Amino acid sequence: MHIQGKVFTVVILMLISSGALTQEEHLATFTQSRLSEKSFPENVQFAVGIIDGDEKLTFGFEKDKKWNELDNASSIFEIGSISKVFTSLLMTNAISEGYINLTDTIQNDFEIDWKVEKPITYKMLANHTSGLPRIPSNLLKDAILNKENPYAKYDEEALIKYLEKKMSLKSEPGEKYAYSNLGVGLLGYLVCEKLNLTYEEALQRYILEPWSMNNTSTNRVNIQGDMVTGLNKKGKATSNWDFDVFAGAGAIKSNVVDMLKFIEAQIADTSEAVQLMQQKTFEGDQFHLALGWHIIPSENWLWHNGGTGGFKSSLAIDPKTNNGVVILTNISSGHENARFVDDLVFMLLKRL
Repeated sequence: MHIQGKVFTVVILMLISSGALTQEEHLATFTQSRLSEKSFPENVQFAVGIIDGDEKLTFGFEKDKKWNELDNASSIFEIGSISKVFTSLLMTNAISEGYINLTDTIQNDFEIDWKVEKPITYKMLANHTSGLPRIPSNLLKDAILNKENPYAKYDEEALIKYLEKKMSLKSEPGEKYAYSNLGVGLLGYLVCEKLNLTYEEALQRYILEPWSMNNTSTNRVNIQGDMVTGLNKKGKATSNWDFDVFAGAGAIKSNVVDMLKFIEAQIADTSEAVQLMQQKTFEGDQFHLALGWHIIPSENWLWHNGGTGGFKSSLAIDPKTNNGVVILTNISSGHENARFVDDLVFMLLKRL
C-alpha cells in the first residue's frame, strides 16, 4: 500500500508539472485504447470529429502494426447512407419553399404510370415506412455482377421501368419501419425533379454552399483533398462506389472538417427546414424516426450511419447538450468489426 501510494503521488506530480490532459487528448487516448481492443487490417483509418459545447475537436488514427496518430481531418471518405440525412434536408427545403407538402402522395405528382397505386407520401420515403423493399428488383443483377460498384449503372430509365413494371411493396404504406435504399433514392430523385436541379446542384444550393462545406460532393473529381483508399471486408483495396439516379441514398463524399460544419448547423440552424427534419414522425420498435434521422429512444439522440464496399461512417447528435460526434473510416461495412464504429460514436458522445 505504501509503494502504491508513492506511485500515485508521483503520477499526480507529473500531471501537475506537465499540465492536465486536454479534452481532445483525453478523448483521443480513450479512442486509441478502444481501437486496440478490436481487430482491423493494416491501412485502416479512423477520422474523428467532435462538437463539445463551443469546441470543435478532431483527431485520427491509422493502423500499421499498431494504431498511430494521423492528421486526417481533411481527408475525403465516402459517408454512404449518412447521405440520406442530406436528402431529407433537401426535401424539407423544398417543403419550406412551397414545392411540395410532406403528406403529398407521390403517385399524384409525376407523369409515371405507377404500378403500385396505394398512396405513398414523401414522409413515408424519408422515414422508411413506405413499404418499399430495400433495393429495386431490377438492380439485383447489376449488384451481383458488379459487387464492387453496385449502383453505378442504375439510371433514371431503369428506375422508371421499375416503378411502372416491377414496383412492389413489402408492407402497407405508413404502417411499418423497413430501411429502404430504394425509398430514399426515389425521394432524392423526386425532390430534385420538383426543384428542377440535379442532386449535386441541389446539395450545393441548399446545403453545401450556405454552410461552407467546400470539400463535400457526390463527385470526387469536384473535391479538393486526398481521397482515402477504401478497403473491403478482407482489408484489401477496393473501388469507390458511384451513383446515378440513387445519389440521394449514398453518394456523398466528405471529410471530418465539413461534417463538423454539418453537425454544427443541425444544432444551431433554426430554419424551418432543419427544425422539421428533426421532429419525430414514427415510433418503431428499435428506433423512432424523424425525417432522415433515426432517433435513439433511450437517449433521444439523432443518429445515422453509412456503409459502402470500402467505407463505414457514423454520426450522432445529442440535442439536449448540443454535442455531436462523427467518425469516418475506410473499412467496408461488411467487415466483422464495422459495427464497432457506431459503438465508438455512442461511447464518445456519452463521455462529453
